[in-house]
Amino acid sequence: MWQDPAWELASGYRYPGAMIGVLVSLPALHWLLRPGLSMTRVLDVGVLGVCAGMVVIRLGCFSAGCCHGSISDVAWATRYPMDSAPWHAHLAAGLIDRSAEWSSYGHPLQLYFLGAILVTGGCLMWVRRRQRYDGELLLWFMVLNGISKGALESLRYDYVASLQVYSFAMAVIGAAVLGAKELRLRSAAVPESSSR
Repeated sequence: MWQDPAWELASGYRYPGAMIGVLVSLPALHWLLRPGLSMTRVLDVGVLGVCAGMVVIRLGCFSAGCCHGSISDVAWATRYPMDSAPWHAHLAAGLIDRSAEWSSYGHPLQLYFLGAILVTGGCLMWVRRRQRYDGELLLWFMVLNGISKGALESLRYDYVASLQVYSFAMAVIGAAVLGAKELRLRSAAVPESSSR
C-alpha cells in the first residue's frame, strides 16, 4: 500500500517526520553550540545519538504495540492484550472477535528494528575509529539503516510501501556518495604515490 507522504508526517508515528525534524533543527543547534565546527562533523555525532535514541524508541514501540509485525507463527511471535493497537487492527481485519483477550501472534518487528539499530550503531562505532573524513558516519548510517529498515518494513502488519522505498532510497544515496568519496580519495592518493 502506498501512503501519501503528508499523512506519514502528520500521523506522528512515522520515522520520516522525526528525521525531517532533526534535519531542520540541526543547523540552528549547530550554530548555537559550536559555530566553528563543520556541519558534517555535527551530523556524524548526531547519527550516533540517533542510534541510541532509536533503541529507547523501539522499546517504547514494543511496549505500546505500535509498529507491530505481520501475523506469524514463529516461536518468538508476540501478541498484545485487548484494546492494544494490534488487537484493534486484528479485530478490524476479522482475525479475532470482540471477545478475544489477546491479539493474534505476530512478528515482534519492533525488536527486529531494535536489533538492526544496535548492529548499525556498533558498525558506526567501528567505522568511527577508522574515519577518514567528516560526514563518513552519516553516510554509513544512511546505508546500514536504509538497508536494514527497508528489509524489515515488509514484515510490518500495516505495510506501507513508501516507507520501504524511502529506506532503500536513503541507502542508495548514501552508497553513491560513499562511492564517490572513495573514488576521490583514491584519485588524490595516486598522484602522491607516483611523485615519490
